[in-house]
Amino acid sequence: MRAPGGARRAGDVLPVVADPAGAPGAGGAGGAGGGAVAGAVGLQLFTSVLIVLANKGAVSALPFSTGLVFLQCAFTGAAIAAGRAARLSGMCFGGFSWDKGRKWLGVVVCWVLPMVFSMRALQETTVETMVVFRMVSTIFVAAGEAVAFGKAISSQSAAAILLGIVAAVLYAWGDQSSGDSSSWGYFWCFMYAASLTVNALYVKKVFDSLPQMGTFEKTFYQNIMGLPLILVIVLATEPVLGAGGLLPAVLGLSAGGATVVLVSCAAGLAVSFAGTRARELLSPTSFNVLGNASKPVTVLLSMFIFDNKHSPLALAGLAGVLASSFWYGLAQQRGR
Repeated sequence: MRAPGGARRAGDVLPVVADPAGAPGAGGAGGAGGGAVAGAVGLQLFTSVLIVLANKGAVSALPFSTGLVFLQCAFTGAAIAAGRAARLSGMCFGGFSWDKGRKWLGVVVCWVLPMVFSMRALQETTVETMVVFRMVSTIFVAAGEAVAFGKAISSQSAAAILLGIVAAVLYAWGDQSSGDSSSWGYFWCFMYAASLTVNALYVKKVFDSLPQMGTFEKTFYQNIMGLPLILVIVLATEPVLGAGGLLPAVLGLSAGGATVVLVSCAAGLAVSFAGTRARELLSPTSFNVLGNASKPVTVLLSMFIFDNKHSPLALAGLAGVLASSFWYGLAQQRGR
């Protein structure tokens, strides 16, 4: 992928690797200092919590998971295009170029599929189950980096991974025995974890090969080029016109439902930018650990907002998954 480098601040919980080439910021300026890394980490944590909760509410108001992803991408692309037309700071980049765009074909697939699978999973299961599978994806990514890039796994990291596996099994056992989630929910969660693994390993490599593109430009290409693929998935899996279709459902949203969907679209814009920026500055495993760091807050808010009930065994497994994620982050930091 690339040799570890860049400045690391003492006391950081997350294993942060700054781009040695000086990844461009939102305005395309080079040189990522400690403040830029801290800002990217903070924004990613906030938007990671916001997007999961907003999406859970949105699929309840508008039960068309892939259609919601399409609306989010269209909103993000249109917002950046409007900002570019107004020449806002950080959005002054050239028009769409196929020379750049063709390099994003693999990125688009790797970026779209986790969104589609996660939204579908949220229709079938709880946010807490999604959090467990998010941790599972970190295990997959660590294994992928070890196999594909020869990155060693320390004994501490291995112990944390083992705890995560045991805790995930306990959670699944308690969750399934109490009927909190469906088998289809677990299938979509597994697809989410698998696609997220490919996303973390492959997309980072492509991002590193495009240092001349600013964060907003990368976000723009992701969303605009993702729209055709998402539209094909929508047409293949969800009714669009007629009674019970996506379009009538959107037009028939209540004021509250429309607000929730709009918030999810705004959260999609925010998380697209935050995720793009974080990928520029962090290694694949660091990016995945960062995604896990927001999960305790996400779980607590989800259980409070959606009034989710779990068996004691499932709660014990969930606590173990969160603990293993934190332990793994510390182990990664100490190993650098």
